[in-house]
Amino acid sequence: MEIVVCGAGKIGETLCRVLAQEDHNIVLIDKDRIRLEKLINNIDMTGVCGDAVLYDTQMEANVPDCDIFIAVTPSDDSNLIASVTAKALGAKRIITRVRNPQYMHQTKFFADSFKIDYIINPELETARDLARMIQMPEAISVEHFNHGRFNIVNLVVPEKSVIDGMNLIDFRRNFPNVLICIIKRDDENIIPIGSDKIHAEDNIFVTGQINDIRHLIQKLYGTRRLIHSVMIVGAGRITNHLIPRLERFGLDITVIDVKKDICRQMATDHPNIVMIHGDGTDQRLLAEERAEAYDALICLTGIDEENLVLAIYGSQMKIGKTIAKVNRINLLKVLDLEDRLSVVTPHQIIANKIIRYVRSVADLDHANIEGLYRLADGKVEMIQFLVSDKCQAAGHTLLELPTKPNVLISVIVRNDQLILPTGQDKILTGDRVLAITTQSDVSHLDDLFKFD
Repeated sequence: MEIVVCGAGKIGETLCRVLAQEDHNIVLIDKDRIRLEKLINNIDMTGVCGDAVLYDTQMEANVPDCDIFIAVTPSDDSNLIASVTAKALGAKRIITRVRNPQYMHQTKFFADSFKIDYIINPELETARDLARMIQMPEAISVEHFNHGRFNIVNLVVPEKSVIDGMNLIDFRRNFPNVLICIIKRDDENIIPIGSDKIHAEDNIFVTGQINDIRHLIQKLYGTRRLIHSVMIVGAGRITNHLIPRLERFGLDITVIDVKKDICRQMATDHPNIVMIHGDGTDQRLLAEERAEAYDALICLTGIDEENLVLAIYGSQMKIGKTIAKVNRINLLKVLDLEDRLSVVTPHQIIANKIIRYVRSVADLDHANIEGLYRLADGKVEMIQFLVSDKCQAAGHTLLELPTKPNVLISVIVRNDQLILPTGQDKILTGDRVLAITTQSDVSHLDDLFKFD
């Protein structure tokens, strides 16, 4: 497809890199010539240096002929104006990033009035991810599918746990309602079969009903952690979206920020929280505020290094759950924290959702992609499909289907019933299917099978 991306920031770069690898023709628009040239030299795409809101810039980028126009510049107003211009010029589909909380009550109006197909907010989506992590504090990460009806939960296997050394056949006997989708061991990502064994320090990605996953967690870690109080360092947009979600859980919330005007506004907007003006990275302040007495510490400053140091400090203080916002995920590898520390990366969260949308409209005649989660630098994908009547796999049992290597059909949802399938289970029209794969550029369910 012909895709125009406006904005060469973290989200724009991630989108261009992934979409170019999937053989789309990409044009990137940005005002920063040096940044633009650097990305063009590293990614198979073309670029236009200019302001994306301007008619001449969009004409140079051939926007009238593009299939998807994606506006992810830092400015909401620029994104909206650029999107309106692109739609008027003939762009078939529009995706727009809108971040201002004041605009979030108007997204339906924007979509209907400006003919925008998909409006997305990085901070809001990040807050949703954070809330899910707080609900399951033992997990490194929690990804939800089928509108939250089932989750993929990343757990670290403790030493001498009941499943250390157990193969998957025995695991399924002991935990029949939980499926291990992926085993991540060092730098290896394994889509497991029955003879594969689980080892201590493995990251296992499991799925099942929430109560069955909690039963597994109790067997792995003993008594489940309960979160009653949360300290948040950094009072930005993510925090503004997160507080109402945590309040619904009945949690005691304390927020620390170094800027006095932001503290005043946050206290006004959320009168039931404790708002502290101070440097949340100062360990003396944290000691004065008894940070170690909180059940969770969420680090949301604007600086990755500060967030990581805070999260490590929280772990050393035995705070039950620590989460850090990290944009430069290579820092996790340098500090050997990858898959050991819970992190949120807003640009990756948004990129995953936009990539899912792009794939879903790329082939509307087949099973549509409804959910997408990528890990290990995109080498492994968890994809949720809605099975259409044009899907070749429909009506066949899993045993009958010629599955490609490194593909696992992990979940079938039928009429709100969650099925952890065996070879005898059929895929039917209307099912929602979760597949795990290392196959690249998967746009519909049939891509996972070797049909003649």
